[in-house]
Order: sequence, then C-alpha cells, then structure tokens
Amino acid sequence: MNSFLHNIATELLREHGGDMHDVTVVFPNKRAALFLNRLLAELSDRPIWSPRYTTISELFRSMSSLEIADRILLVSELHKSYCKVTGKVESLEQFYGWGELMLSDFDDIDKHLGDAKQIFSLLSDIHQLDAIDYLTPEKIAALQQFFSNFSKDHNTVLKQRFLELWNRFYDIYTDYRQSLMAQGIAYEGMMYREVIGNSSQCTVHSSQLYVFVGFNLMTPVEQLLVTKVGGKVINDDDNSCPPKQLTFLSSPTNDLQARYITQWLTPERIEAGRRTAIVLADESLLETVLHCLPPGLCLNITTGYPLAQASITSLIKAVTTLLLKGSYTLHNINGVLRHPLMKYISDKQTELHNDLNSKKIYYLTAEEISIDDNLRHLFAPLNDREDVTALIERLVWVTKTIAKADKHDALTTESLYRMYTLLNRLQTLISEDGIELTMTMFGKLLQQVIQSTTIPFHGEPIEGIQIMGVLETRNLDFDHILLLSCNEGMLPAKVNDSSFIPHSIRMAHGLTTIDNKVAIYHYYFDRLLQRADDVTIVYNNAVNDGKASEMSRFMLQLIAQDTIPIKRGALEAAVDVTTNNIGDIEKTPDMVRTLLERKFLSPSALGKYLRCPVRFYYTYVEDIRDDNDNDEEEIDNAMFGSIFHKAAELLYSDFQGKVVPPEYIPRLLREKGHPTLRRIAEQAFREILFNIGDTQRKTPKLGGLQVINFEMVVTFLIHLLRYDHTLTRLQIAGLEKTVYGTVPVNTANGTVNVNIGGTIDRLDMVNDKDGIRRLRVIDYKTGRLSRPLNINEIKDIFDPTKIDYHTDYFLQALLYAYIINEDDNFVRNATLRNGASAYENENGLPIATGLLYVQSATKDDYSPLLSIAGVPIDDATQHLEEFREGLSQLIGEILNTDIPFRLTNNVRHCEQCPYYNFCH
Repeated sequence: MNSFLHNIATELLREHGGDMHDVTVVFPNKRAALFLNRLLAELSDRPIWSPRYTTISELFRSMSSLEIADRILLVSELHKSYCKVTGKVESLEQFYGWGELMLSDFDDIDKHLGDAKQIFSLLSDIHQLDAIDYLTPEKIAALQQFFSNFSKDHNTVLKQRFLELWNRFYDIYTDYRQSLMAQGIAYEGMMYREVIGNSSQCTVHSSQLYVFVGFNLMTPVEQLLVTKVGGKVINDDDNSCPPKQLTFLSSPTNDLQARYITQWLTPERIEAGRRTAIVLADESLLETVLHCLPPGLCLNITTGYPLAQASITSLIKAVTTLLLKGSYTLHNINGVLRHPLMKYISDKQTELHNDLNSKKIYYLTAEEISIDDNLRHLFAPLNDREDVTALIERLVWVTKTIAKADKHDALTTESLYRMYTLLNRLQTLISEDGIELTMTMFGKLLQQVIQSTTIPFHGEPIEGIQIMGVLETRNLDFDHILLLSCNEGMLPAKVNDSSFIPHSIRMAHGLTTIDNKVAIYHYYFDRLLQRADDVTIVYNNAVNDGKASEMSRFMLQLIAQDTIPIKRGALEAAVDVTTNNIGDIEKTPDMVRTLLERKFLSPSALGKYLRCPVRFYYTYVEDIRDDNDNDEEEIDNAMFGSIFHKAAELLYSDFQGKVVPPEYIPRLLREKGHPTLRRIAEQAFREILFNIGDTQRKTPKLGGLQVINFEMVVTFLIHLLRYDHTLTRLQIAGLEKTVYGTVPVNTANGTVNVNIGGTIDRLDMVNDKDGIRRLRVIDYKTGRLSRPLNINEIKDIFDPTKIDYHTDYFLQALLYAYIINEDDNFVRNATLRNGASAYENENGLPIATGLLYVQSATKDDYSPLLSIAGVPIDDATQHLEEFREGLSQLIGEILNTDIPFRLTNNVRHCEQCPYYNFCH
C-alpha cells in the first residue's frame, strides 16, 4: 500500500509536472520534507524543479518583522510589566515560575485568537454573562457554575487574591505586548497573531502556491493563515487501513524492552531500512536502546541525545555546587575530582583525590586543593557569591579547557559545544539584555535549558532503520514498527494542565484543554499504526510501590474495539538464575597460620565468628575489609558512639593514674551553659568527625543534624558526670587503654598461646556501697538499654544461638578481666605509657565488669555491672577459669582444620553483612 507522502508526491507531479518552483509545501515538522523530496525524485522519470519546503513556524517567522525572543528574556520582560501594572515589588526569582505559566496562557490565547478582554473579564461583574450569547448553552452553564464560586457568599482570602490578580491580567497582557512590540520581539503566539492581523505581511509571498500537508489538527491562527495565503490543505484522513499484524508485549523492565530489539530486528526488517521504525514513547530510553542495538546497522536517529545525560553536564553541576556553597567539603570536592573529564583539566586529579580521601579531612581550603595552575583557577573562590557572570565565566573556562585538551569522541565533542553555547547564551542575556539573576535563579535556569536541549545525531536522515520519538512520526508511514514504553503516562504523555485560566473558561473560549492534548496524542497513535504491515507494542508492567504499571489507554481501546486481531505475549529475561551460596569453606593450615600471625584476636573478632564463621573468614583470614569510603561528615550511630567515647576520654584525660578531685565533677555540673563540656565536645568533633585534631584549622561550623548530635554529646557527658558523682573515690586507671594477653589453646600440633587483646573504654577504681575497693572494666554504650543484660551461665557466652542476646558483651568484658587478672604486674602496679603509676595495691583488687549505658545512667540506683544468673559480676575472678576454658575451646575450634568455616543459619545476620553478595 502506498504511503501518505507517496500519494502527495504523485498528486504534486500530476498537477505541476516537473516544475514546482512556485510551490511551497508546508509541513508540521522538517522530517517529512526529506522523505517527500526523495519520493518525488523516485517517482519522476526526468529531472524536476522541486518545491520549496518549510514548516508552519518558519512560514510565520518569514512573514513577520518581529523576532521570537529567548524564553528567559520573555519572562523577564513579563516580570517588568507585572510589577508596573500591579505596583508590587517582587523579585524575578520569585516571579519566574508562575511567570512562565502566565506566558503560556498568553501564548495559548493568541494562537486560538481568544479575546483577552473577555477572557480576563471582571469576575465581580456577574452581569457580563448576559452578553455572551455567542457561546453554546453548555458553555454558558459551565461559566455560570464557575463564576458562582466567586460570589460574595463564597468569599475567601485565597479567592480574593485570585480575583485581584485576575482583574489585572488584561492590563498586564496589553502592557506586555506593547513593551515587546516596541523592542521588535515577541513570543510565538503574539507573532502568529500579528502576522494574520497584518494583510500586507501575509501577501509577501502571494506568488507562491502554498500546500499545507498533514495538518489534521490546526489552531485557529494557523487556519486563518491558510485562508490568508490562499493555501491548499491536504490531510491524511484514511484511517481504514489497520496493521496486518498487531502484537502487544508486556515487559517487567525497560532494559528488557531495549534488549528485545535484537530479537525483533529480523533480516526482513533490517533489509527494509527506512521502512522500519523503532519509536520511543519514553525518549529517556534512547541511551539504553543505543547500547542494545546490534553492531553494523545502518541507522537514523531522529530524536536527539539529551544534554542532561552528557558527561559535561554532571561536571558543570558538580563545579557549580562546589563554588556556590563556598565551603570546600570533601564530598563536594570528590564530586569534581572523581569526574572522568577532570583528567583534561589536571593530570594530578587522581593523586589529589587519593591523598584527600586517605586523610579523611572533611573541610579543606582552596589552597590545599590547588596543586597546579588549572586546579588553582578551577577552585578559586568567587569574590562575590552572587556574581553570576563570574560563575558563568568559570564554567565556560571549564568547558573550553576540556574541549581543547584532547581529541574526544563525537558525542563528547558535540556535548561540549552545546554546553559552551548555552553558557554563552545565558551570559549574553545577563550582560546585554540586563537580566538580573541571583545564583539560585541561575542554577534553576541552567538546569531548565539543559533539560530542554538535545544533541542531534548526524547522518543521512532518510537512510537506515529509523529511531524516533512519537511526535517525529507525523506524516510518515512505515512497514515495520516497534513501539516501546507504551504506558499510561507516556502515551499519552503526562499533560501539565497548570494555568491561571480555569478549565471552564478555557472550554468556553476555545482554548487548549487536557482533552485537546490527549486527542492529539490519540491521533498520532492511530496515524502511526495505519498502513503498517506489522506493529509490535511493548509496555512495562513492573510493580512500583505496590502498584503495577498500566498499558496505554490507546492499547485498551484497541482491545475493546475487537476489530483487529491482537497477539498477546510477555518478555522474560533469558537469564539462568542461580544462587551464589558458597556453602562451607574448608580450612587449610595456611589459613590457621594467618590467624596465628595476627597481632591478636579481639572480642569483636570472636563475636563475628559466633555470628557467622564465614564472615569471620572474609574479614580476618582474607582481610577483605568493609572500608568506609564515605566522604560526607554524616553522623550515624557508630560515628556518634566514637565521638562520645573521645569526649568521655577527654573529660578525664588530666586524671589518669589519679583520684578525680571531689570538686571537679560538681564544678562542671554547676557551670552555666556548660562551657567546659562544650569545649570537650567540640574537640571530640574535631578529632573524630572532622579528623583535624590539634592542627590550626578552625572547627567547621556545624549544621543540621550535626548541631543536634553535638547537643546530645553534651547531654550525655552531663549524664555521665551525674552518675560518676555518685561514686566514691573515683580513680582513673586507664582511658581507651589497649591491653594484650594470651590464652592457651589445644591444637593438633600441641598447646599454643594465642594472642588476644582489645581496647578498654575506661578502667577505674571505686569504693562500692560496702566500702570494698574494686577495679572496674567499663564499656560505654550510647544506645538504649532495652532489657537487663543477663546470662544464665558462662557457657552461654560461647553459644552461637544466643549471640542475639548480646552475649558478645559478656565475652568482651570478661576477656578484658581475664587479661588484667593474668598479668600480675598489671594488677599489682599498673603503669601507663607516660610512666605514671596508675594505682598500687599489694593484694590486688576484685575486678568488676560492666556496660555503662549513658542514657540510663541518671536513674536511681543505676548499676552498669553485668549479671550472671541475676548476680552482678562484682568480682570476675570467680568466673575466669570457666571463661578461660570456654575461650580456649572457641579459639581451638577456629584453628581446627577439621572444622570448616560454616555459613550462619540465622538469616538476620546476613541482612546487614557487607559480604552478603559473596554468599547468596
């Protein structure tokens, strides 16, 4: 069957022969012109004088002395008219969003030849409804219903404000058009209306015969233009030719839709070339489609590549974010240094990135990151944080430097050119047109123009398989069509119905409504399917937030009509789904040797083994660490705990080896505003969160959750002091003190002494209520105590099935008690690194073990001591022999080559495991 354009070409040749120099063919878009010209050449048996081709937009522009202005400039001029008419002082930044809305309404009025004075009539004058007999009774009823909502009986503040603005719209409209006319510029609708209102402009090309092709849906101003120039309209009204074969396919993912292309492209469809089309209802799928196309195909990609997805865009965004914030945080700097295009700015990019992240200094200066001339220029602070011109100049420099640095692929080169053009365009608007932009406004505008910009693909437009969007299919016919992402919300596309003009008034005055826009898309859909030999339509049926995606309503209508046989199917990923469960890991002598060569086994290592031997294997045998690559100064539970531990250490750092003076704690608690505790908390933040220690750097200003966490640290220090104030003769024996010891373990090669150790948060001595002096092993906890910590017997500590009851806390406390008790020198005369005597006690002291939950420490009769069978561990020595046996057996199991590293049976232990993907 002949295509629509084939019929047009035949008719033109029949009427005009080979001389069509006085014929102008007007299309909705340019692409159809290329196909028509090829058809004319193919159908003619001799050389011909081809017609002139243009689009209707180009035709309007050729007939007008006005120029279509940049949208940013148009909104800026509208802002001036708004302020002039209303007398309100409002910034362009505040106005811009709904200024665009107002401009769209004005454009719609002009394209539909609406009477602005009637449309923006005074709502307070209900009697104006008596003079609208030109409307149908239905439209009058709709208007009366709308206007009744604004009677005095229904008055509200919001409605009153709307009335005030509505009553000035016509004055704004008039002043705005006059202002634009004086400058020789216009918005599109204004230009169209001026052209058809000026008969001399419409007769400039009166010698030409205008043929308007494929305008089934024309606005009133376009219809009037056709009349003014005496044009002939040829539309494609033949919808009686449904596709010979129609297939609906569901797909669980967009990627699978794209991968289906390879299967769909049969040799016949590839051979058909330009008669084969892949149409994207969701044009964001283009990048995925390009990656899924078979190599060596002859293609014509009519939809452009989004500039928003280009590499230069993400770099521009990262640089803009860094310069606008003005604070050189590690996260923002990494956003720039990690970018692949940065290698064209500086060859020291990787070196600087690695150095900064190894030091984990979250706040830096421009000098510290300016290690060569280009980086110095890039990171130089803006002299004025609101100097938009300076920022644009910096971004232009970035773009030019990358473009000049090396030979890039075609897509990168084109994207650099487009970005350079956009930035210069914005700079011109500011410098020449006098638009005053704040940094926030500039950021929004830049993002907006980037989102609306595409990078065209170069090639022979009418050769090869066509890849295009829905709008580009107008007037074109294909034999083979694959339509992707045909979902509700994509086809028809989501319609933005935001407007100052209510729906009832739009209907009454013939302006565009949602129904009009949906009808247009319905026409495009039906037009695409007619004359095709086969059409395959794919939609996504994935479930998001418990709701399945739906096929387009246009597909449902085809199903309901039941006039075309439809094949139904579903795409499935051809992937062999297998599990990665590695099972048990056999233990080798080399693994055991690796463990024995470690400096020591810590309580946390032993706790990991009890939770999951395989996780222990990855961490302590293979040494695969879950490194912290976070470059933001965020405070999670672990970070908060570390900050508090440092603050608690600083609180008593001057009293190591000494009895805390009786007046020290009361004095800190009495301080108004607690300045000392706040200085301690600040130092803890400096050292732990910001990693700047005792350097000359200033502490960065805290913000957001950091402030809240800072106050929590201060509060927790107060809780700790109040608890410590209840203690008698508190003496600090050690803070964050690392201790080492050994435990004898029976192995296949005999008994070996295995190194154990760890760091004790606080080692102190106090007198209990009975006056007994005790040495206490204290571990701070900043979380909440949900229930009392208690075990029935020592062997519970080494039972993997009971690890969820925090038996590892007992393991840690008793292991430290064991190390201290085994070292006679430590107990009798412990010394610190600085040589000061920690305490002296010839007979030794009972060792108590406890977890100090700071949030609960202010409760009456609070005790941090752990309990076994309900009895507090105020003297761990009576449990240490049994503990040593259990510890020896546990480590013996770890070192036994006959016992593999087994995967835990408790799936809850896998949920937060960093090695989860290794095992499942």
